[in-house]
Amino acid sequence: MRNLALALILSLAACGTARAGADCVAAYSTVDSALVLCPAGDLEFHVAARIAPGVLAFRVFYIYLYLGGAPGLQLAAHQPDPGCTIASFSGQLVAEQGCSPFGYATYRLSGGGCATGVSIPVGNSHDGVILATRVTFLSPDQNGDLIVDGGDLAILNAKLGTHDPTGDFDFDGTVTTADLAIARAHLGHVAAGTGPVSTVASTWGRIKAMYR
Repeated sequence: MRNLALALILSLAACGTARAGADCVAAYSTVDSALVLCPAGDLEFHVAARIAPGVLAFRVFYIYLYLGGAPGLQLAAHQPDPGCTIASFSGQLVAEQGCSPFGYATYRLSGGGCATGVSIPVGNSHDGVILATRVTFLSPDQNGDLIVDGGDLAILNAKLGTHDPTGDFDFDGTVTTADLAIARAHLGHVAAGTGPVSTVASTWGRIKAMYR
């Protein structure tokens, strides 16, 4: 069922639509403003799938981030959160996070890089509804080399006083010394794994085989 739902979410992400009449309601769900990540996996990105105001979707066991539209996002080979799986589907990366409680997921991705104007659809495992599409990801590791060092702080320092969302860690609309302080708190953080990200390959044949 997980792989079938993953196929559905990718199909919906590709066409930018959600299935009418599904249980999850995007308007009642909440997704953090931008995807944040750190090589150490100690920054959180939250998603809550709901069926009504204040009511979590109790049949949603996984949340998916479709990362194929986010070039420049670097994921570490080792993801420290055992509830997170990085899957490869038709050559595209998807970050699958288990929910706890059902309908609520907290990502702690190990990775880096920053960009805006991208497309990161966020969907659920029950009915494939796209809860939101985020257009920005950011990390204290601004250059995406999976270590937070002085070079990253220099990049962020150059954004001070601007409205660049790739440097706005507190989401107040402006890059300030408070954002620089947040990044500095992660100085020296490095990804535990090296090399290309480990993925679990999924294919249509594998999915079909589950339902024979």
